[in-house]
Amino acid sequence: MDMILQEIEVWYAIPAIRREFALEMLKNGIKKAEIAKKLGITKAAVSQYLTKKRAQEMKFNKALKREIKKSVKRIIEGENPLKEIQKIISILRKKNFICKFHMSKEKIEKKCRICFKNE
Repeated sequence: MDMILQEIEVWYAIPAIRREFALEMLKNGIKKAEIAKKLGITKAAVSQYLTKKRAQEMKFNKALKREIKKSVKRIIEGENPLKEIQKIISILRKKNFICKFHMSKEKIEKKCRICFKNE
């Protein structure tokens, strides 16, 4: 069965964003327990992101990683992580990143516009 946009976001994009947030926070000297608290996820999830046992299928380019770095800075300063996840998802949608990823997972015609037909 074909996946829809929201399934790609829930199963791949959001975990990958959280993975990148956790990695960036670790680079900023934040401990795993604090990362979990800030992101509203379990310590086990953070460990799995950091040891590459979870969320490894979707990779981001340098431009997206720069945006993630900015988001992490805002989260560290107290911004809501859900707001920052939404910002990154919006970028992924605008840049057709999710569509390209979807095409790599399933046989979809190159000119598919199903997800954005009503926008």
